[in-house]
Amino acid sequence: MSSKLKIEELGSTLNMEYKWLKPQAYFFAFFCLFWDGFLVVWYSIAFATDGPLMMILFPLIHVAVGAGLTYYTICLFVNKSYIEVDNSRLSIRHAPLPWWRGTVDLHPRDLEQLYVKEKINKGENGTTKQYSVRAKLKDGSDKSIIGFIGMEAHEAQQVEKKIESFLRIPDYYVEGEYGLTAKRMSNEVKTRRPIAGMPGDQSLKNLQLGSFLDFESNSYKVSYVTQYDWKNGDTDRLFQLQSIGRDKDRLLHLGQQRGTLNVFVEAKINLMESRAFAFSTENAPDKLQYQEHDFVLVQQSSGQLYLNDANSGLPVEQWTYESGQRYHIRVVSYQGMLEYFIGERELEGSFYKILNP
Repeated sequence: MSSKLKIEELGSTLNMEYKWLKPQAYFFAFFCLFWDGFLVVWYSIAFATDGPLMMILFPLIHVAVGAGLTYYTICLFVNKSYIEVDNSRLSIRHAPLPWWRGTVDLHPRDLEQLYVKEKINKGENGTTKQYSVRAKLKDGSDKSIIGFIGMEAHEAQQVEKKIESFLRIPDYYVEGEYGLTAKRMSNEVKTRRPIAGMPGDQSLKNLQLGSFLDFESNSYKVSYVTQYDWKNGDTDRLFQLQSIGRDKDRLLHLGQQRGTLNVFVEAKINLMESRAFAFSTENAPDKLQYQEHDFVLVQQSSGQLYLNDANSGLPVEQWTYESGQRYHIRVVSYQGMLEYFIGERELEGSFYKILNP
């Protein structure tokens, strides 16, 4: 652990504190004293002797350089960067002196991946290297999170790994990333699970294996989870709810579509009924009929399927049919098998007393 990096994890909040001070700060301080002192003497002479206007205007560029370098040097001695992460934001701020990059505020759901980037600067006085932590966002953009001249590679990597671990972002290789290239590629890792909230702040979005919840006056335990990571960035989950009591077991499907959570209580369609669909993966029908309802194909998806808590996925395809806003049929194809699910939409508030492990 770097002596300049302090990490504290308090409940559902991660706090990191990074000191700017580095050995070069003492050289900069000496240089600024010499540079600024020379300018003070220069202007003292210019004003004392009523020197020509050019004598006053000529060093203005040097004054600007001196002021900027002096401010930067003071920041190196007194400033710290504060990183705060929870399930609703990732915030970076610098204090006590303002810095030109200002504050960074991102929502964790917008983060696709974090990585460390190396920038090599070659000049007359040699080569310098700068390391920064950058965020690859789900909208395709790329944003610098934190990085200064003097930040070591291992310090930047510590920040990256700690945030990824806290937010449960699976680590994979990003083109241009500094360090090991032996990381798995993006299509080989599982989409992160949601961050567990504080007690009393539970929701369906945080549901996981071993969770408990109530629905229609009955209690259930999540006994199995199937996760679907789609190529468009969405993630769906199918939970097997084991009844605690005499009620039948249920299937709960949480579908994510552009950030919106769609909740369906599902049941498997048996083999005899599914044969009536005459479904073919090579030529999927535009419409299906089931129990006097007409269903229209609205989406075809492909991606990776993860059974229970497995980290390795299986190729999967899914066809989603809808009958109005209330019902849907999902046809899922993986490992040469076809599974059919009929679902009825439910309100998220219909599920209560949610307790996550």
